[in-house]
Amino acid sequence: MKYRVEESAEPNGLLANEYKMYSVFQLLKANVFRSRTTLSIILLKIDNQLTSINNDVERDVSQFLQSKIRGSDIIVKLSAPSEWCIFLSPSGEEEAIAFIQRLFNSAKDKDNMLFQSNDISLSAVIAEIGNSRAALDEVFQNGRDLLLNEQELWAIKYVSKFKEKDVEKVRVSIIEDDNIFQKVLQLALFKLPIKQFNLEIKTFSDGYEFLKSDWYRSSHTHLIIMNDILPKKKGLVVLNALNNLPNHKRFIT
Repeated sequence: MKYRVEESAEPNGLLANEYKMYSVFQLLKANVFRSRTTLSIILLKIDNQLTSINNDVERDVSQFLQSKIRGSDIIVKLSAPSEWCIFLSPSGEEEAIAFIQRLFNSAKDKDNMLFQSNDISLSAVIAEIGNSRAALDEVFQNGRDLLLNEQELWAIKYVSKFKEKDVEKVRVSIIEDDNIFQKVLQLALFKLPIKQFNLEIKTFSDGYEFLKSDWYRSSHTHLIIMNDILPKKKGLVVLNALNNLPNHKRFIT
C-alpha cells in the first residue's frame, strides 16, 4: 500500500549506503573541530507493538523522513531493523530538538495515513557532537541503550557525553620593545578564563626578530599583539608580510 509523502520545498539528501556514513562522519567531525561548530546525530527507531514492519513500510518511512530534512542534512537507513540515522550539520542539540518535534508533529497528524494505518510511532535519540574524539559506533550504542527499554511513545532521549569541545591550540605573539609592557600583556593573557583554548605565548622585542623566527609558520590560529613603533621592522611591515602569506587568514592582528 502506498501513502502520500509530503514534499519539501528544498532539495533533500539521502545517503543509502550505511558503510559510507563512517567516512562522511569523519569529514563532518573534522569540520566541527576546524570551524568550532557542532554536529547533531539523530538515531530514529520505529515503535510498534501490534504488527511487524515490512520492507514497504520501511521504504515509505524513509521517503517521509527524506521529505523533512534540509539539503545539507544526510539520512541513512541503518541495517538494524526500523532504524535510521540523520546527520544535522551544523546544528546543536536545540536545533535538533526543534527538528524532531516538527517531525513528530507531522507524523502524528491525523491525515498522515502511513503512521495511522500501520499503528506505528517513532522514538529518537539526539547526540550533539562537539569534539573529534566521538566514535560513531559508540554514539549508536549509547543511543540504542537509551531506547532499549523505553515505553513512552514519541520519546526523545539525549546522549550528552560527546558535547565537550576540543581544546584548540592558539599561538600568541607579543611584539613589543618595552619589557614591562610585554610582561603586563603576557600576565593578562595567562589570566584569561578560556578553557576551550590552549594559549602558547611568545614575546618578541622587534618585528625583525619575529619575522626571522619560525614561530609564526605553524598552521595554528595565531593572535598577534604588537606595537607599530618598533626599533627595526615596524608593526605595519610585519602586518604586510603576514598578509602576503598563503594562509594569512589564520592570523588575528
